[in-house]
Amino acid sequence: MRSRFLWQIYGAFGLTMLLSILVFGFLASSQVQEDARQQIRNGLLTQAAILKLIFTPYLRDAKTIDLQEIAALVEAQEARITLIDADGLVLADNRESPSLMANHKQRPEIAQARLSGVGDAERFSETVGQNLLYLAVRVEDGGVLLGYVRLAVPTKSVAHQLAQLRNRMY
Repeated sequence: MRSRFLWQIYGAFGLTMLLSILVFGFLASSQVQEDARQQIRNGLLTQAAILKLIFTPYLRDAKTIDLQEIAALVEAQEARITLIDADGLVLADNRESPSLMANHKQRPEIAQARLSGVGDAERFSETVGQNLLYLAVRVEDGGVLLGYVRLAVPTKSVAHQLAQLRNRMY
């Protein structure tokens, strides 16, 4: 009788431990994924801040921009760089000809950057045909809106980085 009671306690204790480990693992994994996404976003924000400094004179003086040369300045070689004027017209893009691109004024990341200075979105890009993580920053000079610098990375590279992090955890 006593032995059976102990086994029931051990079983309940083991089941509780297993359930606790699974719940903790799920919560920890979710937090690590969120932290990794925030780290990627912060990296894009740093790159966008640098590009903002470089592009401000181009936007202010309406100079022609050769993004192929400037793309080398971006740390992540797979990053897509887009320069957009205050009206949403694409002036330059290192992946596609601006003349083939629609007005970007209503894109979520641009609309958010217009209001708060920085905007981000994760969505499908019709231009390059894949899901991208976008980050846009507003470019101003003396309080006058000049345009936006936008960076984007494929979400598959974000997922790859998250998978590497998960593999290190387990």
